[in-house]
Amino acid sequence: MTLQPTPRALLFDVFGTCVNWRNSVTAALQTLAHASLNSATASLASTLRLRASSMTPADWALFAQEWRNSYKVFTKQLAADTSVPWMSVDEHHLLSLRELLQKWGLEGLWSEEELLVRFRMGM
Repeated sequence: MTLQPTPRALLFDVFGTCVNWRNSVTAALQTLAHASLNSATASLASTLRLRASSMTPADWALFAQEWRNSYKVFTKQLAADTSVPWMSVDEHHLLSLRELLQKWGLEGLWSEEELLVRFRMGM
């Protein structure tokens, strides 16, 4: 079967198929948490330090997956409800990261500046 007009481009969504985001994000979260826990300048509450120190690689993987899942919820809400205010992907990622840090008892592990810089939020 010949298509008329002939396609000029083919596009493929390969994110998640060809990109190993889970391991990359999980490793980054662990590395950045370790850096914060071992920072000479970080002033972390003892409860926060204990909570962050108790996070296992499996916990960080679950955290990363929840972060990813929040994007799916966000895009579905945005598509279904025109009253939902639009925001960029970076804005959503930062907002959802803050929410997850609070949910997991990790709020304060990184300063606001560290969230913007370390997670490279293009705000």
